[in-house]
Amino acid sequence: MYEFKLYITGLNDQLEQSIDELKKVLKKYLKDSFKLNIIDVAQIPEETESEDIFMTPTLVKVLPEPKKKVIGDISKIETIIENII
Repeated sequence: MYEFKLYITGLNDQLEQSIDELKKVLKKYLKDSFKLNIIDVAQIPEETESEDIFMTPTLVKVLPEPKKKVIGDISKIETIIENII
């Protein structure tokens, strides 16, 4: 089982599209073997401390280890997922 956290600051149309695309790509590669948590750091700022988040969006692959982070632009999500799973 894979676990991902996506740290964002607020939600807009472009980010919603990116999240939808992220979910599609995860489903393509991992079927139903993943969990995606979306964390709005404006709502829950203390969450950034445990993962050393200093910029959004940041995608963290939590499990399986090792942890990997993608910081910034997630528009090329398929390439990103191929490289972190």
